[in-house]
Amino acid sequence: MSGFLRGWLRNEDLASCCRYANAAGAFAVSRLGCSSAYPSWTELQYFVSHGSKHKWLREDAMLEQIHWATNRRNKWKNLAVFAFDHRDPFSALAAETGRDAKAITAFKNLAFRAVAEASSELEGQNDVGILVDDTYGQSVLFESNRYPFWVGRSIEKTGVNPLMFEGKADVGSTLQAWPENHVVKCLFRPGAKDAPEVVEENERQLCRLFSGARSTGHDLLLEIIVDQPQTREEQDACLLRWMRRCYELGVYPDYWKILPVADQGTWQAIEALIGEYDPYCRGILFLGLNVAEAELVKRFAALPESPRALGFAIGRSIFLEPARKWFAGQMSDEDAVATMRDCFLRLARAWNGRNRG
Repeated sequence: MSGFLRGWLRNEDLASCCRYANAAGAFAVSRLGCSSAYPSWTELQYFVSHGSKHKWLREDAMLEQIHWATNRRNKWKNLAVFAFDHRDPFSALAAETGRDAKAITAFKNLAFRAVAEASSELEGQNDVGILVDDTYGQSVLFESNRYPFWVGRSIEKTGVNPLMFEGKADVGSTLQAWPENHVVKCLFRPGAKDAPEVVEENERQLCRLFSGARSTGHDLLLEIIVDQPQTREEQDACLLRWMRRCYELGVYPDYWKILPVADQGTWQAIEALIGEYDPYCRGILFLGLNVAEAELVKRFAALPESPRALGFAIGRSIFLEPARKWFAGQMSDEDAVATMRDCFLRLARAWNGRNRG
């Protein structure tokens, strides 16, 4: 009925109305669920134009991706994200200074204060977000509910290749306890010359992660940092290879997080790849990898103007120096908050102004 009315109320011919009705019915009877299975208009148009080789439409990866992407709840634009989901750097600082886990949690609360203070100045210019972890940032996750922030939450175990995940053995079981607005963030660090068995296990784990996120209705952010590439060309080639491989496996991240791309050809290849496999991708966030603020500003300015460039998610370039001083007792809470807030604001302004003359 909904498919028929979609055409009839717009004065389309009866054949078109019936075609929409039959297509909508095909979705309703070949997916699980009821109203949640009904297609969006974009999805219905795609099916009418392209059909499907699958009798059960829930097995058609592209239709499932269009269904997911065209029914998203939140629309984010021009994201400025402070990433302090790191665990190893904070653990190392605590060990060096004789502090415990409570100090790490206390500092992450200061980082969140910095974001909250900066957000009022960025209102109307950027959507503001945080990347945080369960291990030391649980109180931040609770506090973030009071703000209209984009919230990313790390799930990967740090420093391991192949991938492993925090929480329960089943990824979906872990994510069932997460609020739906939390974005599942996974840092993936493939080597440029990984052994075949490592590549195979990483592929398996990426599929597990994607399946878990989709089963619980969570967006997925996949961050790829190529481990110890010999050259920039090797780094770019490995990045592109894994992005393509994800799509071939049926893994469709809602967001990619990568280093700022210096080579125009690589950027064009990334845009073409996303356009081919997932034109509904929310976009790309750019990371800093602990480079100096001035260098980040240069990298932002060198990025091509593109609707795929959604924003940045920067961490150590903002928090590492104030963290070192704070853990050593050389910086007060207020000074740490002010230092991180001001750096975050400068980076947001540099990002906003990167394509202006």
